[in-house]
Amino acid sequence: NSKMNIKIENSNTSAVDIQESRFNTKLLTACLTLIDSKVRNLGLRIKGCSKEDAINFIRTSGEFVNLEILDSQYDGLDSDFSTIHFSAVRVERAGNDCVDLSAGIYNLNNVQLNNCGDKAISAGERSSVSLNNLSIRQSDTGVASKDQSYVFLSGAVSIVDSKECLLAFQKKQEFGGAFIYSETPIPSCNFRTKNKGSYDIGNTCHF
Repeated sequence: NSKMNIKIENSNTSAVDIQESRFNTKLLTACLTLIDSKVRNLGLRIKGCSKEDAINFIRTSGEFVNLEILDSQYDGLDSDFSTIHFSAVRVERAGNDCVDLSAGIYNLNNVQLNNCGDKAISAGERSSVSLNNLSIRQSDTGVASKDQSYVFLSGAVSIVDSKECLLAFQKKQEFGGAFIYSETPIPSCNFRTKNKGSYDIGNTCHF
């Protein structure tokens, strides 16, 4: 039952300073890290992060989490080894991935991702990701599923002004192929695989 608002002023920081401060002495890479935690009814807003991730969840379980991430120099949201239900996620202007999820179970509802430098959604390392009501605008890749991850799309899904819409493939040798499932066809959306990736319409999971 908490809300946190973090604003970082980087106007007087040089590019060299930013590069050197992407992680701290404990090798934590985010402006805000929640590690080995349980959260419920949590609202987080962060603006202007210049570290590797704006927000990083590590080995965390949670539900009813609301995120707003603005003007991240690298990744917006990064989550590893976690099980989290997000009620709403908004990421605007991330230099790398807007949302990077790995090795966990993630339910994201009411997702708005705009101006992502690389992938709007990246799922990897055997993640199961459900995306319900998703809007992506201006990203290099809309949704990427990698390395035995399953991504399920449902509700209203819009991916526009992206170089690639859906991408599934095996990246790391120790994992297998990756999968994307969509409840209905996505308008003007193409699917591509580099290797061992598949896409299916009509067979999806909401939660």
